[in-house]
Amino acid sequence: MGKKTVTESRPKFNVAALLQENNDRDQDVRATVEEQCPKCKHGLAKYSTLQMRSADEGQTIFYECLACEHVWSVNA
Repeated sequence: MGKKTVTESRPKFNVAALLQENNDRDQDVRATVEEQCPKCKHGLAKYSTLQMRSADEGQTIFYECLACEHVWSVNA
């Protein structure tokens, strides 16, 4: 008799929790980059990357504005 294969989906990744975890550290190690905030138009943001999609696709870049703390993402 054949083998039975069972698959499961993981719960959706909680990006807000990850960003909060970064903010809770004693020292924020995220790099700063010249990136314009879509909310306040400030020109500097902290950023981090995550592989949110399959391995053959690009990473997701998360930015946090240094002025207003707005968070946005870009699929690279």
